[in-house]
Amino acid sequence: MYGQAPPARKLLPGVKSRKIGRGRRAESREGIAKPLTVRRKTRLEIVRDMDFLRGGGTVHMKLSRERERAESALQWLYIDPVQMFYIVLLLLGVPLVLGMLTVKYLPKVAKTMKKPMQYFSIFVFIALVVIAFSNNFSLFLQHALYIFLLVLVHNALVLYSGYGLAQLFRLPEKDRRALTVETGIQNSGLGLVLLFNPNIFPPELALGGMLFVTAWWGIWHIVSGLSVSFYWSRRAAIN
Repeated sequence: MYGQAPPARKLLPGVKSRKIGRGRRAESREGIAKPLTVRRKTRLEIVRDMDFLRGGGTVHMKLSRERERAESALQWLYIDPVQMFYIVLLLLGVPLVLGMLTVKYLPKVAKTMKKPMQYFSIFVFIALVVIAFSNNFSLFLQHALYIFLLVLVHNALVLYSGYGLAQLFRLPEKDRRALTVETGIQNSGLGLVLLFNPNIFPPELALGGMLFVTAWWGIWHIVSGLSVSFYWSRRAAIN
């Protein structure tokens, strides 16, 4: 009815209430009345929120700038397959055929040239490595740890993959070892020659990273190849 007080609301045990303002009730289990009011934000809090939004916008702008910088650093590279085939044939195919013909028809000459050609190939490889490091050696020192870890992990995975696949197909132990070495040791000298070829990689292209990795690849393959060979030389191949 009009003019009558509203019925009292039932409270849970342990909850106290008291009147606040115009008949409003605040409830608390701890017996402390809390006014139900809406607090406005102070000017300081508003400014702080605006700074937070501005900060998010600043981070977004920084990320956009970094993305634009990365995109500008990337360059398109087209490798002519005919030129690549010509270089590989010239560096690998021709010496291989000449060596096989020399061994077959001129065995004495082949035996005489064996040691000098080994030394010559090592000298050429060392010269390529020195050229690769000479121009940007300080840059290599800055990223030496990453290059070392990259080549180390990749070479370990490739060596293990070669031996694991041979073991999976139940090949004899000698074939497993051969496949491991053939898979894990790459021709880094060929890679350096290809990188130095302006017909494949243009001179204006930044080759520092590729040269560093390829050059260190060749050095590390000598270390890992000799280590694997020394390890297996002390253990007989048991099929």
